[in-house]
Amino acid sequence: PIMPSNKARLYVALYVRGGAAKMPGKEDTYGWNCVLWIKEALSELQTSTNIIGTNVLEWEAVRNAAMSCCQQKKDEHRFDGTVHVDTLRVPTYDLIQGKETIS
Repeated sequence: PIMPSNKARLYVALYVRGGAAKMPGKEDTYGWNCVLWIKEALSELQTSTNIIGTNVLEWEAVRNAAMSCCQQKKDEHRFDGTVHVDTLRVPTYDLIQGKETIS
């Protein structure tokens, strides 16, 4: 699939090593999880230049929006199998626009 330019640049920034972890073995570190991965990724992006244009990289803002988005999806029964969810169309939450987009 063709990604929008900002998404493509972000993908390249996070996977510049061909998909290899920047810190090999980190996923096996006690207490390290996807939340800490995102926090570390945001920190790296804040120190990088010309990676992304308009952005929200503040950890608290991103975390709060993610938790709110997950709660809304839970309230809409998107995770419990009681409603149909098209798994071929992946939703992305746009924090700047404050809405979910599905491509």
